Amino acid sequence: SLPPIQLFMGAFPNLFGNVLGGFAASFGALSLTELSFTAGIVALALASLTPWSTPARRHAWFWIAVAVLAVMYMTADATPLGRLGFHMPVLGSFRASGRAGILYILAVALLAALALGSLQRRELAGARLRRSLSVALTAFALIVCALYFSYGSIVARAQAAHVAIPDFLHNKAVWLPILLLGLGVALCACIPRWPRIASGLLVVLVATDVASFGWFYEWQRSTAPKTVEVAP
Repeated sequence: SLPPIQLFMGAFPNLFGNVLGGFAASFGALSLTELSFTAGIVALALASLTPWSTPARRHAWFWIAVAVLAVMYMTADATPLGRLGFHMPVLGSFRASGRAGILYILAVALLAALALGSLQRRELAGARLRRSLSVALTAFALIVCALYFSYGSIVARAQAAHVAIPDFLHNKAVWLPILLLGLGVALCACIPRWPRIASGLLVVLVATDVASFGWFYEWQRSTAPKTVEVAP
């Protein structure tokens, strides 16, 4: 299961280390492959805009519920839902509750797609778009503040694993997602005026955001070498 403090990985995927890319060695819970639920901070910001669009709202609440329930189940015995899941028929027989992160990623992806469609059709524009972006930025600012005050616990976990990590202000696992978020918000604000150009750049930014974790992940070292022949 996913320790609650590692929920920060939803916005800061490299916070608990990675394999390559100049990040610290992984020091989070074991089996990071099963516990990773990275959808990207840009996609998460897009998803947060969906409830502000009236046409998209009727679809949004279902996927918001899926995302919330998935995160609660991922943390297993840290939440009542996680504890209940272990006593339910069929569901209780599954191991690795952290794999529920797949449902979270799916929900965020669909919510982001709904938001992008609303932006392109100008269903979310003008004062409503400005308000939604302001609320989203405020929410992410609170997450950053929570991370700042929790950073001492993260450093302690790293030290217990004999891993050195930079201080908060110099940790690129912190400021890189913040930079990507700023670019994403700027592009969202530009979509009603320049829909094709801004949408295309936003898609590239989302891919870059996800790649900032996935490209440096363990597949770089765990894949079979080219000299190994796999029997048919």
